[in-house]
Amino acid sequence: MNPSLLIAPLVDSTFNKAKSDLKYIEACCYGIPFIGQDMCTYQDAPYKFNTGDELIDQIKRIMGNWSLYQKISKAGRDVAESRWLELDQNADKYYELYAYPYKDPRRKLINSLAENQ
Repeated sequence: MNPSLLIAPLVDSTFNKAKSDLKYIEACCYGIPFIGQDMCTYQDAPYKFNTGDELIDQIKRIMGNWSLYQKISKAGRDVAESRWLELDQNADKYYELYAYPYKDPRRKLINSLAENQ
């Protein structure tokens, strides 16, 4: 596959509202534009749609303007780099998450995040 754009339509349901924004983050990691359903699941995504016509308009706008496409791709990579596994210190947080039980004092990095909130 060599995708140029990632689209994530979702039915507005409790199940889909509980999903993570993983598809958006994956698109950001690949540096490709993402258009998601306009619902809380993709609240951080800059391009969203509610209807098929809105989706088609977004596709035409993004795919029809190379400089906009590049700008979106760069912004997506910036998002990906600010999220977990792109940064060395965050790999250690993932390790703690899976290596130690909830509230274990050895979860120093994760526990420090909770303290800062």
